[in-house]
Amino acid sequence: MQSFIITLTGASGCGKTYVMDKISEASIKLEKIGLVFKPKRIKKQTTRNYRIEEIIEIIDGKIDNIDVESVVKLDDDCDLVYQTYGKKYGLKLSVLENALKNNECPVVIINDVRVVEELKKKFPNRVLSLYIFREIPNYDKLKKLSSGRGAVSNEEVRGRFNKAVAMHRTYIENITLFDKVILNIKKIISKVVNLTIQEFKFLTLLKLLWKINMF
Repeated sequence: MQSFIITLTGASGCGKTYVMDKISEASIKLEKIGLVFKPKRIKKQTTRNYRIEEIIEIIDGKIDNIDVESVVKLDDDCDLVYQTYGKKYGLKLSVLENALKNNECPVVIINDVRVVEELKKKFPNRVLSLYIFREIPNYDKLKKLSSGRGAVSNEEVRGRFNKAVAMHRTYIENITLFDKVILNIKKIISKVVNLTIQEFKFLTLLKLLWKINMF
């Protein structure tokens, strides 16, 4: 199987990290049926501070579980740079290229459609872009999520909400850019008989990866 890049895009709290974890677990399942799939979590540089849950992972010695490296200034050799909520994110193409050369499948969270588009141009037919949708932006839920990730003011929450609305509109307007859409919606998933929400999500992802290997 030719290695490829997996991009995950979606609003805050939509389940990107969950899907990233399940992709890693899927590699073990696929190996048992004779399919070689080696996902590699790619870190981006960012000028934002580490979130509470990320700090906990670092303290617990699980720094590889987080997908960002907090820096004061992005390295000059970051090829792709974008901004979210006033903080910059940078990605080096060399990191992706090295992973592909080692027959690994880089998995990276990218919340900017322009960057996803650039990656597809740089690596034609070797990028699987996934958009994860959970719900339209909700102010109260975003406020709760933001509070759980660190102290933020009401003004900051309002700014993030307005940005989330704009980002949601951008994602929908560019939906054809994504190869697959994952609906992280409990009301839909819970209707699947004899399957828990977690099992349904995993089997859906496994089926997707199976198709990739078959093609």
